[in-house]
Amino acid sequence: MRKPRSAQARLTHKPPRIAAARTRAQAEAIRRAVTASATELLRALAPDESIPKVLERIGRSADVSRVVVFRNSPAANGGVAAELCYEWDAARVRPRKAGASSPQQMPLWDPEELIPLLTKGEPIRLVARQVRKPLRAMMQSAGVKSALLVPIFVDTKWWGHICFDDCRRERQWTAAEADTLRTLAEMIGAAIARARDLQHLADASRVVENSPVILFRIAAQSPYPLLYLSQNVSRFGYRAAELMASPGRYLDLFHPDDAPAMSADIRRIVNGDVPDVTQERRLRRADGRYAWVEARARLLTGPQHEAEIEGILIDIDLRWVNGVMAFLAAANFVVSAIHTVLLFGG
Repeated sequence: MRKPRSAQARLTHKPPRIAAARTRAQAEAIRRAVTASATELLRALAPDESIPKVLERIGRSADVSRVVVFRNSPAANGGVAAELCYEWDAARVRPRKAGASSPQQMPLWDPEELIPLLTKGEPIRLVARQVRKPLRAMMQSAGVKSALLVPIFVDTKWWGHICFDDCRRERQWTAAEADTLRTLAEMIGAAIARARDLQHLADASRVVENSPVILFRIAAQSPYPLLYLSQNVSRFGYRAAELMASPGRYLDLFHPDDAPAMSADIRRIVNGDVPDVTQERRLRRADGRYAWVEARARLLTGPQHEAEIEGILIDIDLRWVNGVMAFLAAANFVVSAIHTVLLFGG
């Protein structure tokens, strides 16, 4: 005969249909939060702007105690450590970083057991009282009764993970919830990759803009208008936007003796007579003086765009000045030598 449940048990027990309905409602709330987070992550240029907002939205929708994003970093023992990057904590929940041995880094929970699963892209469900003792001690020290770990990949490389801590109950994460949060992890990984790529582009742009190398593209169809010009054309006194507003004007900037040869070089490239050209030309500065540049160009083709000519202009004016100075120095030396011979040689 079944023993009757106590009054407390009857109060806390949820009928199966009610529990299932609440589970479905929770999964739907998480799904909506992830959908809204996609917009947040796409709009922001930097993860530091978007990810904290996303963690709060997801944490509240998922009804968890804490959401933390960890990035992999080298551990002192040569293994993998978890570097805390972002964290959201519910009210009256002690932040995870407050319990870390250092402000930003802590050991990865039970790496021998977890790393193989995380590297395969599998979400991991943990209940503190059911895991091995070392892992259980680490969870308990953070006040965690259950957790869901979802790996984050950046360009197919395991970058870190996002952890959903529940400090109130032993939560049983459903497959639908885990799949939805895996989608969130994928979006965070994509946002991190995009921010990194934008930073690389910005770094490259700074290098170009501070270099004597000017980038350009022109159409491969007559009259060969200018399609792109890097901002560092300002070193010659011009603004790229002004030159782009009159895309056929660029040939007028070259010395009258060089402009016809420039046009001929473009036609030779377009007709396939030569794969590329490299010539030294004279470019008129905005103040009217001419500077020597090395002009390099080649035909660019591909399935994603029409044929174009891309090239660079390298400011070699200093090279010419140095060459003239060297020539004058050598000439002075020769004149001095001749003078010495005439004076003392005879």
